[in-house]
Amino acid sequence: MSNVNFDSETRVARLEFIQTQEYRTIERYVTQNYVKYPIFSGWKVKKKVIKKTIKLTNSELESLNVNSDELIRFFAKEIIIKLNNKELYPSWYIKLNLKKEKDDNLQVLNDELNNFKNELSYKIANEENAINLNTSRIIDLKNELYKNNQKLSKQKNKLIKLKNQKRSLYKIIFSFGIYSLIYSKKHLTKIQSKVNDINKCIEKDENKINELDKLCNNLNLKIKDYQIKLNEKEKEIEAKKSEEINNYNKKLLQIKPLGISVNKNDEFILLKHFNGIKYEKINGCYII
Repeated sequence: MSNVNFDSETRVARLEFIQTQEYRTIERYVTQNYVKYPIFSGWKVKKKVIKKTIKLTNSELESLNVNSDELIRFFAKEIIIKLNNKELYPSWYIKLNLKKEKDDNLQVLNDELNNFKNELSYKIANEENAINLNTSRIIDLKNELYKNNQKLSKQKNKLIKLKNQKRSLYKIIFSFGIYSLIYSKKHLTKIQSKVNDINKCIEKDENKINELDKLCNNLNLKIKDYQIKLNEKEKEIEAKKSEEINNYNKKLLQIKPLGISVNKNDEFILLKHFNGIKYEKINGCYII
C-alpha cells in the first residue's frame, strides 16, 4: 500500500498499490560434458503500480474488511489509518483497536506477574541453597558429635574404672612402678582434663547445631512468606485481568456501526454528510 488520496467532500478514495516481483534472467549458457547449463543473473525487482478508486460511503467503510476486492480487503486497516479521520472509523476497526488495547494491557499484567515470579524464584532458590548448605553442615556436626560422645563415654569409663580400682602393693612391685604411675592422681587428673575438653567440644557442636536449626527454620519461614506473597500477587493480577476483560466487553457493547441514514427535522445538515450514505436512505425535505 503506497498512497491513499481521499476527498472528504465526495468520499472518493483513489488508492495506489505497488506490486513488487523478484525475478532472474538467463545471462548465458555454459557447456559441460556436451550439456548446456544456464547461468542466471542476480535477483532483480520489477514494480507495478495498481490504481483503484472506491467511494467510501458509511456502508462501504463498514464492509471494507470483507470487500470483494482482495487488495482492498487485505489493506483495509491501512486504508482507514490513512484517512486520518476518527469520524469515519468503522465498527470493525474500532473493535480491532479495542482488542489490541485489551491484549496489550493483559500482556503488561502477565509480564508484571512473570517478573514478580522470577524475582521470588530467585530469592527462594537462594534460601533453599542456604538451607541445603546448613543441613549438610548439621549432618557433619552430628557425625562429629557422635564421635565425641563415643570418646567421652570411653574416657568416663576409664575414669570410673581408675577411681574404683584398689591399689595393690604386689602389682606395684612387680610392674616396676608402672602400675603406680597408671593409677596415680596425676594420671586421673589428665583423664579428667580430656573429659572436660570433650564436653566442651560437644557443647560447642550442640550449640552450633541449634543455631543452624534456627537459621533453617527462619529460612523456611521466609520461603513460606514468599509463597504467600506470590499467591496474593496471582490473585491481584487475576482480578485486574478480569476487570480489563469486563471493561473491554462493556466497550464492545457501546460500539455502533456508522450510520446509513439521516433523519433530522430541526436543523440544517451540510450536503457533504449525505455523501456517506445511500441516497434512498435520506429522509426529509431538501433545500438547495
